[in-house]
Amino acid sequence: HDLAAEISLKAGKKKITSVAWRVAAKQWLVKNGLIRIQMAGKVLPNFSSNLCHN
Repeated sequence: HDLAAEISLKAGKKKITSVAWRVAAKQWLVKNGLIRIQMAGKVLPNFSSNLCHN
């Protein structure tokens, strides 16, 4: 919630916007190693090799 509020404030908004929520969620997922972004906005799941069936 705090990250979304900070993003909204930086964008000049007084209320938390849906865009701010999405950006905050994406940043949290990246920070916690749940997704990684490799090229130009393409989001890939960050599967551990021991979780894959190959």
